[in-house]
Amino acid sequence: MDAIIDDYFEIRAPFQTGEKKRKEFPDAFIANQIRERFGHEEMVAIISDDNGFKEACQQWDNHLFFSSLGALYGEMNKQEKFYAATKDFVIAQKSGIESQLARYIQNDVEINVIGLSHDRKGVTEGYDYTETYLNGLSDVTIGIHSVDEIDDNKSIVTLICQGSFTMDCFYEDYDNAPWDSEEKKYVYVETIGIREEHKAKFACRIEINRAENTFEILPFKIILGGDSRKERYEIEGDSKYDYEQEIEDMDRESVGLNPLGDYETYLEEDLVESKMLEDIIERFSCINELHKEYEEISSIYDSLLELFSDRENIESVIRIISSKLEEITDFPGVIDEDGISEEEISEMKKWVDFKYEDASRKMDIANLPDSIGYGDDIEILGIDDQKLFLKIDEININPSAGDKEWIDISLSDEKEIIACGTVELTVGYMEYDEDGGVADSLEDEIDYSYRSIIEQLDDFILEQNEYMETEKAIIEIIEEVIE
Repeated sequence: MDAIIDDYFEIRAPFQTGEKKRKEFPDAFIANQIRERFGHEEMVAIISDDNGFKEACQQWDNHLFFSSLGALYGEMNKQEKFYAATKDFVIAQKSGIESQLARYIQNDVEINVIGLSHDRKGVTEGYDYTETYLNGLSDVTIGIHSVDEIDDNKSIVTLICQGSFTMDCFYEDYDNAPWDSEEKKYVYVETIGIREEHKAKFACRIEINRAENTFEILPFKIILGGDSRKERYEIEGDSKYDYEQEIEDMDRESVGLNPLGDYETYLEEDLVESKMLEDIIERFSCINELHKEYEEISSIYDSLLELFSDRENIESVIRIISSKLEEITDFPGVIDEDGISEEEISEMKKWVDFKYEDASRKMDIANLPDSIGYGDDIEILGIDDQKLFLKIDEININPSAGDKEWIDISLSDEKEIIACGTVELTVGYMEYDEDGGVADSLEDEIDYSYRSIIEQLDDFILEQNEYMETEKAIIEIIEEVIE
């Protein structure tokens, strides 16, 4: 109350000079109640076109003003549209986000491992690590936790993520170190290596530019502890090899080659951007579109079914369409158009009912994915109920410098493989002569061989289009009598 009185005498909004000054008390009380109820943090939408009242409230950043309910609903609808577009982006780009996130974790994320745990009595167990290194990362998956910020072009999304981490951790073994009582220091402290396996959930945020269809991962940290630890054991004699491998990997990266342990990620990321994936998804889209056309076809058959409730009307319809449909389909005809029997009408109704159910089923099969990955086995169902199966083998490689690795791709019908392809990985290397110059080298490379698969898919789509032409011819005949 004191604040409102002060505003009155100091002529602060909503109070204004003039005769109407005292009439602003209701607005002052409302503005004060809004501030007390919602505070500084909680966002509140206010519908008002009163400039004095707006000025009183806009001292706080969490007040949003709208001149009418229509303006508020318009903003809500716009936000809902942006929200839906944001979710659709994450779903469509899921594979790419997961691949880039894995690479980002390997190169840019600080991972802390808590090796010590304490029980209720204060007993400490575990190891106090001085150094930790990421040895391996796999099975990185994401899901949407929340959409935190949205504007006209960009969104910030919090992702809930999961991954399997192999961490090499090191601690100084003071418990078993010899102590020099004269020098009052340890003579030698051995560094012990511990490997920890974790299955951890963590969160990160990405900024999505919806206008440019791109995203950026925002900086974050990962902390691994007892809640995510699955296994912990001492690193045996292979630790020396691990260090040598790390040095070799650093040398490879310095000349633009992938570390030997990163070729699985290299394959996955390259597939997402490959012409092969683009070509296959283009064919999938064509097949999906054919299935979607059955939504309209189903509706037309449904309209024809409604006409069967009127005996006189359906007889006139049958006289028009019967002979035309018999020429291009298995439509049950009539013996005498002037004397159509109940049995003939019943058979025709069964035929139309079957076509309606068949069209309704087919319109729901437009579900071929907009991305593919290693290990996928995809069923392709045509509108004529033919089936094909596209299979990409899982990544099962053991790369070494100069080697080639192959991953098989196949396209099968219900009897046999009808087309084959491969993904060929070349593992690059760099060799130096005695003077430190380059003696021999080979670049990392991925080649896709898949022409026969595309040819078979194109033949399949051609057959489906021919089948659809017949379907459309049937519909054109029916539309002439139901419009």
